Amino acid sequence: MTKIAAEHGGSTNAWFINVVADLLVRIDHVPVDRGDVPVSLPMSDFQPGDVRSNSTRVAMVEVPRDVLDRRDLAEIKKLSKAAYIRLGQAGPGLVPVPLAMMQMLPDAVLDKLPQPPAAACMASNLPQLPDDYRYAMGDDVRLVAGLAGYQNATAQDAYDVGGGIIAWLIQSGPRTTLNLVAAEPDRVPDLDFLKKLVVEELGSWGLTVEVW
Repeated sequence: MTKIAAEHGGSTNAWFINVVADLLVRIDHVPVDRGDVPVSLPMSDFQPGDVRSNSTRVAMVEVPRDVLDRRDLAEIKKLSKAAYIRLGQAGPGLVPVPLAMMQMLPDAVLDKLPQPPAAACMASNLPQLPDDYRYAMGDDVRLVAGLAGYQNATAQDAYDVGGGIIAWLIQSGPRTTLNLVAAEPDRVPDLDFLKKLVVEELGSWGLTVEVW
């Protein structure tokens, strides 16, 4: 995967962004007449001595459709770097409601708050898992699934948040696991459809997929 990303002029992270955006395009979530595909990029804002339970911030990158089509990972890397810089320059003072506070508010209150700009897909690339995690139980942890989403979510919940795709890329030693959630009751009706979608996308990059 790293080799394939390099062949297209970019990093693993840029490749991941391209893949997730491609999946969104494949299910026709993004209108054909829209030139850019919005992707949210979570990043840790953890600081020494930080007591926050969640220090995640989210950068937003708009990837032009033609960049995706030609798989220009160098350009995606450039765009994502600019998005991270913008987020860093914004500073915590511009966040209207702290995330920790929002997590404590009831849904009835949250529904009345103005909605922030949101992307239809999220690409969360976790760093290489440390050895003390991989070997915590003695044997090497080969495959890791890391997912976060709405508990007991219904189809209506997916409609209410606008749908989309949530993805995590987790690296454990030489192995990489792609984890996906599709909040798309109409466009992605079942697990088999999602599997086929992902296998075809990764296959188009010359990658062999082991579904588990």
